Amino acid sequence: MGNRLKEVDRYLAKKPKWAREMLSHIRELMHQADPEIEEVMKWGAPFFQAPHLVAGMSGYTKHIRFCFWKGVDLKDTTGEFTVVGKSGMSAATWGALKDMPSDAKLLRMMKQAIKAGRNAAKEKARKPAAKKGKRLDPRRPHPVPKDLAMALKKEAKARKVFEAFPWSDRRDYVQWLEEAKREATRQKRLEATMALLREGKTRHWKYRP
Repeated sequence: MGNRLKEVDRYLAKKPKWAREMLSHIRELMHQADPEIEEVMKWGAPFFQAPHLVAGMSGYTKHIRFCFWKGVDLKDTTGEFTVVGKSGMSAATWGALKDMPSDAKLLRMMKQAIKAGRNAAKEKARKPAAKKGKRLDPRRPHPVPKDLAMALKKEAKARKVFEAFPWSDRRDYVQWLEEAKREATRQKRLEATMALLREGKTRHWKYRP
């Protein structure tokens, strides 16, 4: 059976009544779309997976946001979802329950996304596992790569931002660099890292509420 996390309950409880009603409605529709759907917390917000990430939702001051992780591949039956940059994710925002698309339209999109997620998992299971780079241990700090350390040494503002981040956020940048298979890719990632740090942003800032 699909799970309902207490963390999601606590997340919803902190939202104002109008937002809680909208988010709770989306939650119920996701479980209606697939009773086996699983809830997880990612980047401080509720997400749904089957078994890969399928969709996520978050509440803000004046609106709520609902996104499909691979929305670019879905047929938008509502006409309200917009693809977010080059991420492949699509999202829509609503300010009131009455503004949301009909349940039937949302359910069609949810079922599309869930089916695509399960098919992707089956396809992956058929293929031999590819060798992955060593993942960083999330429980302990990791030395900052020399190229990143040198770049930070030259820019005090970016260095202060990086050093002020908790280890989990610093690790995201380090891991991203270490996973680059080509030097050209690593250089591009290093440049992107410095640009984000100059703006005081974490690696995954756009996915956080």
